[in-house]
Amino acid sequence: MSFSLGEVASLDEARFASDVGGGGMWRPFDFLSGNTMGIYFTEPYDPARIPVVLVYGIGGSPQDWSYFIRHFDRKRYQLWFCHYPSGMRLDRISSGLASGLLVLKEGHGFRECNVVAHSMGGLVSYQAINKGVDREGRNFIPRFVSISTPWGGEKSAESGLRHLKHPVPSWIDVTPESDFLKSIYATPLPQGTTHDLIYGSIEKRSVRRKEPNDGVVTVASETEPRVASRARSMKHYPWEHVEILNKSATVESVERMLAR
Repeated sequence: MSFSLGEVASLDEARFASDVGGGGMWRPFDFLSGNTMGIYFTEPYDPARIPVVLVYGIGGSPQDWSYFIRHFDRKRYQLWFCHYPSGMRLDRISSGLASGLLVLKEGHGFRECNVVAHSMGGLVSYQAINKGVDREGRNFIPRFVSISTPWGGEKSAESGLRHLKHPVPSWIDVTPESDFLKSIYATPLPQGTTHDLIYGSIEKRSVRRKEPNDGVVTVASETEPRVASRARSMKHYPWEHVEILNKSATVESVERMLAR
């Protein structure tokens, strides 16, 4: 499996389009034959600015971060994004992300980087932070912000595993009380890493899902007590699952959390 590290790329490129992200969920191995998983830079590396790695969720693509990248504080931070097939098993994705960060750290010599993740990307990032710091032997990821992450899993993933002939592999890990989720509950983030948790909800409820939710993930999953109790802060917004990434208040909250 090829892996790209540090290539300067534009979100406008076809390989980062939303339909490619959707294909990466349903056909993760086809994704790998036509795309390169990796950590991409939005501009040339600058040793004077702190890297912030953006990690999208299941079915997502780097273009989910377009608003963030346009409006984020670029004087203090340089923005990188992880591109991966979201249908792949999460342990493999998190291992790749951890390895990529360690290679970039060795190559560029930065002392720290921060991670901001959306939806399932929060699950991937949590484990990648633990793996990367453990292998480095020193904490170089002091701040982690998750947005609309299904910390309690997703019941529809469990249903998909039961009823589909060829279910998405990553659904195994997103099923409530999966081994992957249990490993998160059992393993705190490294000492010195803060976790700020942002979640959303909307007033309109679907016939399929009547409990409070953001249109995709239930609030109960977003605020799973075993994870929320360890978070430094929790912030709620009245917005839908992807809409929350396209709001100035969300960007400003993340900037404040990273500056604390």
